[in-house]
Amino acid sequence: MASRHRIPPSHRVARALTLVALAAAAGSVFAQAQATDCASANSALRSRAEPVCSPPSALSPAQVVSCAEYARLATIVADCRRAAERDNMRWLSRYPDEAAHRKAESAEIQSVVVKLHAPNERLAELLVQFKVLKTKVEFYPHGPLPRDLQQEVDANIASMRALRELFGGLKFEIAAIVAKFDDERSHLRQLWAGAPPGTVGLFTPRGAGAVAAAGKT
Repeated sequence: MASRHRIPPSHRVARALTLVALAAAAGSVFAQAQATDCASANSALRSRAEPVCSPPSALSPAQVVSCAEYARLATIVADCRRAAERDNMRWLSRYPDEAAHRKAESAEIQSVVVKLHAPNERLAELLVQFKVLKTKVEFYPHGPLPRDLQQEVDANIASMRALRELFGGLKFEIAAIVAKFDDERSHLRQLWAGAPPGTVGLFTPRGAGAVAAAGKT
């Protein structure tokens, strides 16, 4: 039976983060498109004077078109207001105050921190191994290392690099969580301050691009 190809842990982390980023980007694009449509409809409606649309039989063709367009925009704005109210209420129900939101953020960060336990233990092992190898290498200051010793050194270096990638991925994951909750708080603070549900608008996440930028800081 052919052995299964094993994917290194660092590659699994990178692939998982890529999928998370793609999902976040897709959700962000949809939310931003919806918010843009709502803002456009609201702006267009405010720029128009409400037309006189009765009696219908007395309207000219141009007035009929104007009334239909006004009604269309009014329907979109009303739908957006109801959607925003539902969205605002959902956020307030989940996070009634900043303390609840901070608690959720802390719990999510902790779920990543626990993943550092095993890599930290492995790093300690590799550092001990590195010190031993360094002492052995010092016996060959001018010549090539014996093959078995060179292989040990190469393996230690490769393991260190893999751990560095793994730690980098976990750092990115924590940065993504912090950025997400910070983004949410900028929206929620208006509701916590007493803004009536429906007046704040739909929550529009910054998306994967901002998360990636936060991960590099």
